[in-house]
Amino acid sequence: MNAPQLKSARDRAPHCGTPLLPGVIACIVLCCVFASAAHAQFASNIALTKTNFLALEPLVATVTITNRSGADVVMSGANESNWLTFDISDANGRSLAPIGLQKAKPFIFKAGTTIAEKVVISDNYGIDQLGAYGISATVYHPPTKQHYASNRVRFNILDSKPIWEAPFGVPAGRPDAGRVRRYALIIFRDVDKANLYFRLIDDRLNQKLATYELGPVTNAVDPEPAVDRDNTLHVFFLAMPKIYCYAIIGPDGKLKKREYYKEVDTNRPAMIAAGDGTVAVRGGEFFDPAAPPPQKAKGRSVSERPPGL
Repeated sequence: MNAPQLKSARDRAPHCGTPLLPGVIACIVLCCVFASAAHAQFASNIALTKTNFLALEPLVATVTITNRSGADVVMSGANESNWLTFDISDANGRSLAPIGLQKAKPFIFKAGTTIAEKVVISDNYGIDQLGAYGISATVYHPPTKQHYASNRVRFNILDSKPIWEAPFGVPAGRPDAGRVRRYALIIFRDVDKANLYFRLIDDRLNQKLATYELGPVTNAVDPEPAVDRDNTLHVFFLAMPKIYCYAIIGPDGKLKKREYYKEVDTNRPAMIAAGDGTVAVRGGEFFDPAAPPPQKAKGRSVSERPPGL
């Protein structure tokens, strides 16, 4: 019973001929207080990295939860389930069932603190159909055995045709040696940007084995792919003006290396595929996007000026 219902009960009391007893009123008030407190146990919010996703790329969600219960809580699920679950539905309102969802380990959630859980949703839900979806998170509060839902956000699963493909055989000594697979590069254009994606496909089954983003790409220069003598894929592309990205991907579809090179004056980096089957980057200057910018030289103070100036 909530506060508006309590007011309505009091309004009806004079008309029924039997006034509410003080003890009954006190009980109703306590129930309202507890109901109000129950709604404030957890405050949660879910956010996605973007709205539009390429089919089968990792879909990452961040769930932020604040413990407002006023007490430490041992976080664990009910009946061997998880304390954090998700509700995903398609455009027709049909819910997606989780697959292979692992139980999270219990932990102590301190009162008044906030945690942020990053979850790869696509690892636990088969979101393989194109279309629009909605997702919300649900957090379980063990002391009261209640569930608290977050906000709901919408996202879209889209796809695009590859700009380049190349079949190859899995080299000897590797898992699935001899199987024919296919490398593919896709430019996925979103509202205000374009990103280059890699995709690995099993040719016989036409099954997409891996899909992930390599980085932002500009339209000024077409991406350059090359397959070396070990059937490893090398990709060289312009990520932003004068900054090039060089990615190396193994036959298993895993990213082995990603580094950046900067064009300096007329010294432009380039990927060179040699006749012996090797591939390397020549020219330019190695660039670390995580490095702090160089400090500007400080000017001389007035006291440091030469005499007569």
